[in-house]
This record gives sequence, structure tokens and C-alpha cells, in this order.
Amino acid sequence: MRRFLTAYRTPLVILFLAAISALTYLPWVNQISYMNDDWYLMYSANAYGPRAFIDIFSVDRPARAWVMMTAYALFGDNPLYYNLSAYAFRLISALAFFWLLRMLWSHRRDVSLLAALFFLIYPGFLSQINGIDYQSQMVSLAAALLSIALSVRAWFSHRLPEKAAFMIAAALLGWLYLGLVEYFLGFEFLRLGALLILANRGNDSWQRRLQNGIKAWLPNLFIPLAFLVWRLFFFESERGATDIGLQLENFANSPLLTVFWWGIHLAADALDVLWLAWGVPFSNLLPLLRPRHIVSGLVVAVFATYLAYRLTEEHPHVPDEEEKTAWHKEMVFLGLGMLIAGLFPVILVNREVDFVNFTRYSLASAAGASLLMGVFLFHFIPSKHLRWTLIAIVSILSVLTHYANGLQAATQTKMMNEFWWQVSWRVPQIEKGTTLVANYPIGSIQEDYFVWGPANLIYYPKPLDDKSRIRPALFAGVLNDQITNKILVRSSSEYDNRRNIITYADYGNILILSRPSLASCVQLLDGAQPELSAFEENRIMLVAPFSQAGNVLLDAEFHAPPVVVFGGEPPHTWCYYYEKASLARQRGEWDEVIKLGDEALKKNFVPQDPIEWMPFLQAYAREGNTNRLIEIKRYMKKADPFVFLQMCKSLASMQGLDEKTLEIINMYYCAE
Repeated sequence: MRRFLTAYRTPLVILFLAAISALTYLPWVNQISYMNDDWYLMYSANAYGPRAFIDIFSVDRPARAWVMMTAYALFGDNPLYYNLSAYAFRLISALAFFWLLRMLWSHRRDVSLLAALFFLIYPGFLSQINGIDYQSQMVSLAAALLSIALSVRAWFSHRLPEKAAFMIAAALLGWLYLGLVEYFLGFEFLRLGALLILANRGNDSWQRRLQNGIKAWLPNLFIPLAFLVWRLFFFESERGATDIGLQLENFANSPLLTVFWWGIHLAADALDVLWLAWGVPFSNLLPLLRPRHIVSGLVVAVFATYLAYRLTEEHPHVPDEEEKTAWHKEMVFLGLGMLIAGLFPVILVNREVDFVNFTRYSLASAAGASLLMGVFLFHFIPSKHLRWTLIAIVSILSVLTHYANGLQAATQTKMMNEFWWQVSWRVPQIEKGTTLVANYPIGSIQEDYFVWGPANLIYYPKPLDDKSRIRPALFAGVLNDQITNKILVRSSSEYDNRRNIITYADYGNILILSRPSLASCVQLLDGAQPELSAFEENRIMLVAPFSQAGNVLLDAEFHAPPVVVFGGEPPHTWCYYYEKASLARQRGEWDEVIKLGDEALKKNFVPQDPIEWMPFLQAYAREGNTNRLIEIKRYMKKADPFVFLQMCKSLASMQGLDEKTLEIINMYYCAE
């Protein structure tokens, strides 16, 4: 075994990192579809072609357009391929990081391997599951570490053509990664620090060694310098978040106070990345895991620890005295410097790390944190048993965090698929220009395109008359306090141009689609007679009277959601019958409602949200079928009085009911 591990050490390391990362990131990959910003990206590409990415990214990061155009040409609309590609680039970045560390410390394979593993499964970055929008970030991450590794490789090359080739490749990859993600600029410290470490190992005076390091770094200075000159003096960002000049206005107005707060945020973020990242995301996501998930994660983490042990301890290195005093100092210098440098561009533009919405800002510094973790375990923990116990704990926390994060994304995808399939059963077509207000049972609707993106992919997947500008046919509003007020005063069309996508939200012309809980079906609210679930959000209740069901085009052809995005059609259980009955009621087809109700009851389909009995109660009341009214009441023993109040008012106000039916309604639905 020892001879085998020695002969095939590098291929085994590659296989090890690939296997552990695949077991960590990929268990849910085929159950995850579009997430967050993916919706406007993929709608635009689907409707207007991949060149739409040029318009979208011209406002802040033009290079991203070419990555996305290439990805779209290869993968089309299929989210699986984007997620696999993002994973592949993440793996490449870890392999490049390992290569870099091996070149710097060839005698410390153990630290290099563990640092690369920790960087690969770092739990503070939770957007790996968002493979479409974060495709560019993963390409940038891989390009950054390959670029730096090539610069170090050029140092060791003594042949001028070979050295030049490595340096040119490093420069091209450097401009690529900076063009894709400018806040990765901190990686340039990793390049500088690595070259200074190599130069410092000579026997010359420290001044001479410093001169050699700077001399080796100077050709590489052209990489960030050329990018910054372009970014600051030639490119004009249309987004405030990526406009460096705009973000530095605070410094110009109050330099001392700004520097003070930069220092505070830098210290807090460094603590987040180095320490809290290994626990806070885990504690946030742990409630999502079931025992079987925890067992699976434990198996993977323990397996990873065992393999790492075999790969690093088969030939334990006994360093000489010079190595004992040098390697850990070099690693601490490089790791600590990278931790700070990776955060500095983020702090400079008034952003900060958090483990909910902005985990991406921790990714560059994660390289430094992982290196510090490795040197801490192998230099400052003399006990082998304690060291490997800590490695196992760190691995367990990381793997379980990503398991839970993947499960959360898969659960959200399942919810989105169910939501829009139910909408497609209920709504044949929606009038152009309608502003949708939606309520998802899990996950917050942070942006309007979380709603209009899927809606347009289903109902208006092709562009409108003006193909030169990206303009969806349906709009949406995020129901916060501001939008609620606009709906209440019936605010007119509101122009918005975000990333060259034009929308005209009209808060006087809304249609509400709500799924109040996971136990509920999607409920299309009619402002003329809103039927509100006891689970409904307060803001939805407030604006429900303004929902215009007339925006549903009743006689249009049905539009099935694209399977590649929304998965296959769900089984026809209760929600199918409810949606179809609700549509039939709106059409005035009461016989169809009765037919659907009889069929649902025959199959023992009943709702978990009692308000969904309403179409059937009205149909049976019109028919005078009191037996059905009594039967349905038996299913509603735990219904909220709020629901009974609505049922009583709705049924009692129906015209043309006979006395017996009214008596049953009063006895069973109005006496609660």
C-alpha cells in the first residue's frame, strides 16, 4: 500500500479531492433548478437569445457575458449542466490551490492537501448550488488560482521561452478572473506573497532577497494594474454597487470615520471567514436535516478524514531545524495576508460578509482561512489524535452544511415547480401587462423577477414586438410596505430599467397568486370576493380586494411549464382538482365543478387548507346537494372560525337557493 501511495500520489490526491467534493456537493444536483437571479438571466436568454447577456452585463461586468454566452451555447436551458460545470470549476480551483501550495512547500504535502480540502468544502460559501448566476464566479475562482500557480511555476523555470509562456498564460487568466469578479482583486496578494516567500529563501541579505521578490513580482504587477486602469478610467459602471468611484465618496467626505469603520468591518469579517464560517451556517441549516441525511454526511466526512490520513501519514515528514522555523511562519504570513487582502476590496465598496445573502464575499479570503487552518492543525497541535479528531470535526461541519444547503435548494425547487404547475392548471393565459403579486410558502421573494421570471417563461417565452430591448410581458411586485401602499392607492405604471431589462409595474392592475402554506394549493384571489386562507400573510389579506381575476384569459390555450426548468407534471391529486374547479367556477361551468368535486371525493382527495372547499361548496349549494354540504363539513372539524365566517357569508348570499339548502348552510357553516 505504501509503495502504491508513493507511486500514484498526485493522481490519488486529484481523485480524493474530486470524490469528496462530489459526495459533498452533488447529492441534490439533479433536483435543483433555477435560483434567484437565474430567473431573469434565463428568461432573457430564452426569449432574446444568448446575446441578451451582452446587454445585461454591459452595466457592470462585461466579461461575464462571454462566459454566459458560451455556457448557454453548451448547456441551453438545462440547470443541471450549469450546476455540474460550476462544480467542475470549483474543483479546478482547489486543485490549482493544491498545486500552488505544493510548489511553495513540497515537503509539507500534509498541510497542502488539508488546506486544499478545507478550501474546496469551505462551508462559508453557500452559493455553489446557484450554478447559473455563479458560473462566472466559479470560472473566475479557477482562473485566479491557476494564474497565480502559473506565476509561481514561472519562477522555477530557467528556460526563457518556457518562463515567458507561463507568464503570458498567467496574465491572460489574471485579466479573465478580474474581468469576471473585480472583488477577487485580493488574490493578487497571494501572487505577491508567494513570490516574496520564494525570494526570501536565498542566502543573500534581506534587502537583496526583498529586491529579488519585488523584481519577480513586477512583471505580474501589470495584471492588476492594467485592469484597474481600465476599470477606473475607461469603464463606466451603471450599477452603484460596482462603481468604485461612487463607493469611495464616503471616504472623500469623511476619511477618518470611514477608515475607522473599514477597520471594524474588516476585523468582523475576518472573524466570520476564519472562525464563524465553520459553525454559523451549520447551525442555521441543521434543522433542515433528517437523521438519514446526517448519517450520510457523517459517513462522507469520516471517509474524507480517513483518506486524508492515509495520503498524508503514510510517509510522515521529519523536518530539519531550518524547516521547523520557516514553513509555518511562511504559511501564517501568506494565509493571514490572504485573509485580509481577500476582504479588503469588499470592505472598500461598503459590502460585508454574511451567511445568508452575501456568502460570496467570503470566497477569496477562504483560501487564506483554509491555509491558516492547515498550519494551525499541523504545527500548533502536537497530538496526532487530537489533530485528526479536529480535522474530522471540521470535515463533518463542512459536509453537513453543504448537505443541508443542497437540500434547502432542492426543497425550494420542488416548491417552485409545484407552484407554477398549479398556476398552469388554473390559468390558461394571463393578460399582457399584468403585474403579479405572489406569495411562496418557503423562501422570501427578494426581487420582482423571482415572480415575473417563471411567469414569462411559461406564458410569454418569446419576445414582444420590440426585439431590440429586453422587456417581459408580465411584471411583478415585491409585497413590502412600499409596494403595499402603492397597491392601496392604485399607483399607475412604474418604469424601471435594471440591467437593461425594462419593466412597467402597474399597481392598479394586479393579480395575486398565493400559496399560503406548504399544506395549501396556489390560490388565485379574486378581489370581487377574496377567499382567504387562515394561513395567509397579512399583507396579502390587506391587498386582496385589489386582485383582478379578469386578467386571466379564460378561453386561451393552456401553457404547460417547460419540463427542463419546472420538471415533469406533478400527480393529479387534490390541488389539480381544486385549480381546475376554481377555473371552471370563474368560467361559470358549475356542472364541471360538481364533476371535479365528485371525482376528487371518490378518490379520497381532500384539502389540508379548508378554504379550498369553497368552489365545491358553492357548486353543491347551487345544485341543492345538501348531503355533500354535510359531508364536506365533516372534513372541516379543525377549520379556523375565520374560514367558516367567509363560507357563511359567501354561501348565504348566493341567489336562488332553496330553503333546505339555506337551513343546512346556517346550521353547519354559520353556527360556528
